Amino acid sequence: MRNLKTILSRSCRLLMLAGSVMTAPVSSFGQNHNPDFGVSSTFLGGEPYILVGEDDNEVYPNRTPVELKYREEAPEGGRTGMTTLEWSSGGDKVDSYDSSSDEDGVVDGTASASPAGPWTWTDDAEQQDYDGKTIHLQGKAAAASGDTATLKASHDEDTGNPFEKTFTLLKVEFEGYESLEDFNPVANAISNDVQTAPEETPEKERTVEVVFTPSDFFQNYSDRITFEISSLTPDTSPNKGSIDDTAFKDSGGVEPVHYVSKFEAANTYMWNDPAIQAQRIYIRVLFDGDGIFDTAQPVDPPYPYIRVFSRFNYLWGPYPAPSEEEKFSMTIQHVIWKYNLSFSFTPEYSTDYDGGATIANGFDPDIGPPFATSWEGVYLGPGGMASEQFAANTLVHENSHYEDGMGYALRSGIGDEQYHEWVDGGRTSTLSDEKVVNIFAWIEGEKESILDQQAHPTYDYMHPGETGDVLTYWNDMVAADNDMTSHGYSL
Repeated sequence: MRNLKTILSRSCRLLMLAGSVMTAPVSSFGQNHNPDFGVSSTFLGGEPYILVGEDDNEVYPNRTPVELKYREEAPEGGRTGMTTLEWSSGGDKVDSYDSSSDEDGVVDGTASASPAGPWTWTDDAEQQDYDGKTIHLQGKAAAASGDTATLKASHDEDTGNPFEKTFTLLKVEFEGYESLEDFNPVANAISNDVQTAPEETPEKERTVEVVFTPSDFFQNYSDRITFEISSLTPDTSPNKGSIDDTAFKDSGGVEPVHYVSKFEAANTYMWNDPAIQAQRIYIRVLFDGDGIFDTAQPVDPPYPYIRVFSRFNYLWGPYPAPSEEEKFSMTIQHVIWKYNLSFSFTPEYSTDYDGGATIANGFDPDIGPPFATSWEGVYLGPGGMASEQFAANTLVHENSHYEDGMGYALRSGIGDEQYHEWVDGGRTSTLSDEKVVNIFAWIEGEKESILDQQAHPTYDYMHPGETGDVLTYWNDMVAADNDMTSHGYSL
C-alpha cells in the first residue's frame, strides 16, 4: 500500500509544477484521496468480448465464460461478508447463463431475483472456492456490434473500489451476396460454369461474394473466424462447392468471403445429380470452431441464400440474352459440348413444335411421289428443351431423321399429316398407294429414330419421366402401324 501512495504523491507534485492554476485542483485531489485506498479482493477473468446471438431463445455453445475470482486464498476459517456480482452498465444487452446448464440468470447454482443479476454469496462455504464462480454471457440479438457492457465484482469488506470489467459486444452483421459476373441478373444467384465458351473455367462466373458489415469483430479476430457451407437444398450433393476465405484472412477481416460453386464438368450430367439441379446454399460463420451465425437461421424476414444453377438451367432460364435466338444458341452449344455430340446441322428454336422437328422443303404433286428441294431446318421446341439431357437425346432423334435425307424427311412429314387427316375423317376414305407409302415412311422413320435415341448414351442420362415419354411415343407409333394394318394397308 505504501508504494501506491508514493506513486500518487509523486504524481501530484509533478502536476503542481505546471503552474499555479493547476495547484488547487491537484492539491484538492491529493487531499481528498482516501488514505485507506486499496484494490478489490475480487477480479474477473476471461475474454473482453461477448458474442451477440441471433436468437435470444437459443444458447450459443461458445458464449463467453467469465470467472469471478479472489486475489488471495481464503484465510483460515473461511471468508466472511458478502461477495456481489452485478452489472454496472449494459446488462440489458446481455443474457447470463450457468456453466452447467442453459438456465438463464444462474451463476454456478446461485440464482438471482432477476436474470440480469445481481448475484451474491454470503456463507463461508461458497466463498472458499479459490477458482471462484463462472458466469456465461451471450449478447442479446437486439444489441449492436461495438456496444459495451460492464460487469462489477465486489466484496463488502473491501475498502477500495470494486473490480469492473468492460466487454465489447461482437456481432455478425450480414449484408447479402454479390455475384462477380456483371451479366448475372440476381445478386444472390450463381451458375455452375456459366461462361461464354464451355471449355473455359473463369472462377468469377462461379463465385459469389458473401458480404458482412465491416466491424472490429472481423478485423480483431479474423484469425479465429472461419466459414462453412451450413446447408443446401437439396441436401444430398456430395459436392456443395467451397468457401474461399483467402482474401478475408489476408486483409485481416476487411475483404469479403467467397463462395465458389462446383465446377460442372462434361461428365456431371446424370439427372439425379443434385449438383446440377437448382440449389440453395447457406453460409455459417464459426468462431473458434463453433457456429455463431447461420444464414439458414429462421428469422423474419429470412436471410437470402445463394442460388446455384446448372449452366443449362441458367442459360435457358434467367440469363438475360439480347434475343431468344442467342439464348437458345448459347444453351444448345453447351448441350452439344457437354454430351459430346456432333451434327451436320445447326439446331434452331421454334415454338411451332413441342419436342423436335426435322423439316425439308419440296413439292407433293397429286400424281407421283413428293420430292424435296432443300432443308428448312432442325428445330427444338419448348418440350424438347425441358432439360439438358432431354434436349441432347431429342437432338439424337432428329439427327436420325436428318441422316435419312431430305427426301425421306419430306415424305415422312407429309405422311404424318395424311395419317391424321385420315383418322380425323373417321378412317372412312380410301388411301391411295402414294399416301400409304408416305404414312409408312412416317411410322417407320419415327420408330427408327426412337430406336436410335434409345441406343444412344444420352438416353441413360434421362430421368424416368423422360424415358417414359419416349416409350409412350414408341407405343403411339406401334398403334399407328397396327391401325393401318387392321384396315388392310401395308407396304
